[in-house]
Amino acid sequence: MRRLFRRKLVRILTAMVSVTALAGTGIVASAIPAQAVGGTICLVSGTGCIGAPNLTAGSPVNLTASGRTINAHVVNGELVLQINAANNMCVGETGSNNSLLLVNCTNGFGRGWTMGTRNGAFTWADNDGNFITSADDVLGHTLQRLSSGFGFQRWSE
Repeated sequence: MRRLFRRKLVRILTAMVSVTALAGTGIVASAIPAQAVGGTICLVSGTGCIGAPNLTAGSPVNLTASGRTINAHVVNGELVLQINAANNMCVGETGSNNSLLLVNCTNGFGRGWTMGTRNGAFTWADNDGNFITSADDVLGHTLQRLSSGFGFQRWSE
């Protein structure tokens, strides 16, 4: 009887550890915290935040000191990151070198994002499994969408 109980306990604990490990990879989606809606999204390193110096379609999305207020909500069935100062602009399609650009999010060109967790911070992944990334953690540089393990991908809420 004790062996049976131990085996069940080990299986339960193994399952819990597996789920926790998956959550740490950023693969498991989580609910959007209230702070992420209508707030800035900044690197855990403290260097900078998701920003856009120019609010026109095709402008780069950069790592900036103060960032832009970003509203995360559903448009056309996908979670988009909308720039509050220009509510028709979203963090979207990529330019050269997988760089992030602003796109018009009201006509279906916005990129869908999933919020996940990794090592106590948040990640933003697109439907292709690429993450919003600061390749070198330098202010003013354009953010990119890169696969896991490249650059700085952990964001505060």
